[in-house]
Amino acid sequence: MKMVLSALDAAARAAWMEAARRLALSDHAAGFDEAWRIVGNVPGWLNATDAATLWGVVAELRPSTAVEIGSYLGRSTSLLALAARRFCSHEATVHAIDPHTGDRQQLEALGVETLPSLDLFRLHLRAADVDNIVIEHVEKSDIVARSWVAPIDLLYVDGWHSYEAVYTDTVNFGSHLSSGRVVCFDDYGQYQDVRSVAEEACRELGLNWYGVTTLQAWAGKPDQCPRTLERVTRISQLPLALRRIRQWSR
Repeated sequence: MKMVLSALDAAARAAWMEAARRLALSDHAAGFDEAWRIVGNVPGWLNATDAATLWGVVAELRPSTAVEIGSYLGRSTSLLALAARRFCSHEATVHAIDPHTGDRQQLEALGVETLPSLDLFRLHLRAADVDNIVIEHVEKSDIVARSWVAPIDLLYVDGWHSYEAVYTDTVNFGSHLSSGRVVCFDDYGQYQDVRSVAEEACRELGLNWYGVTTLQAWAGKPDQCPRTLERVTRISQLPLALRRIRQWSR
């Protein structure tokens, strides 16, 4: 019986993820499949549904300056840059901030303290042909923040997933969000520390909380949630509701 329920849960989740992906791309599907074919070859954890949501948000808001905290091997970096190339002005840039000493999940799994990633990151950007769009900051985010002054249109928080790091990254860079712009918390669905601090930091900055997509959460300056996020966050409430119903029925 448990195996049957597990299989049903897996099938329901796959259907939900596909529905969310289609909603994210309902207005801006052009170019995504080709971009994902490229990005999907870069090792990392960004799934197709969250990638589609990012693609739709970039297409809708057309950010001139995107800042990514935590790049690892360039999976999300490449996706953001490819979306910027298609939908934004030719001056659009993606600032990739990472000391390139290793990803938390991989470091913990391997039991090592450092794992250099810069060479592979650069190789993946060249393979995606977006190295001219990406500006590297090979340094810890709190050091980059000390001299940061430019307005930010899209902030992608995916650095070290501790309470303190997420809070610091959000406050340091979220204070530079331009009018009408947004912040994305990657791995919100994976790490308790991210869930514990994201909304708190956004309240401190006076940002509006838009909700959770699949494994990500979003907030921003506009009172009105961007259409792409409105669609995906609405359908993403379904799995939570189903879990509550199952728990109530036990």
